Amino acid sequence: MGVVLANAKGNMLMPSKVSEGKSTNGDKSRQSSLPQFVQCELSDKDRKAVSETLFDDGAAIDFIITMCFAGVKVSLSYEAQNDCYGCYLTGTERSLPSFRGLCLVGRGPTLVGAVCVASYKHFRLLGEDWRSGADQKSGDKWR
Repeated sequence: MGVVLANAKGNMLMPSKVSEGKSTNGDKSRQSSLPQFVQCELSDKDRKAVSETLFDDGAAIDFIITMCFAGVKVSLSYEAQNDCYGCYLTGTERSLPSFRGLCLVGRGPTLVGAVCVASYKHFRLLGEDWRSGADQKSGDKWR
């Protein structure tokens, strides 16, 4: 299972339902505001490229600032269930149309590693257009 979200009432939303824009609690008012997860998996070649990337704390902060200035909400957290850190980039109303209503996730063994994976997906795999990955169907292999 990937990211588990809770609504304002504290009801849990299942990831498979979130990506379809539906919640398990039947709260129809929240359905339109839920982001669609961008399906973007790393191949073995991509994983190797990410691991060889010289991405330090400064580069991570620069990427986070760049995304915030682009109107993207950036969230960082530890995922106990997957024993890794996550970087969640969520397009907002202020974002470019290619980000709005979408969530791009990067996971890694450290916070900087998670930001590095999110940056790699954003720039290298999706070419700064998350819509190109939004319609793909795949499993929950975010790393």
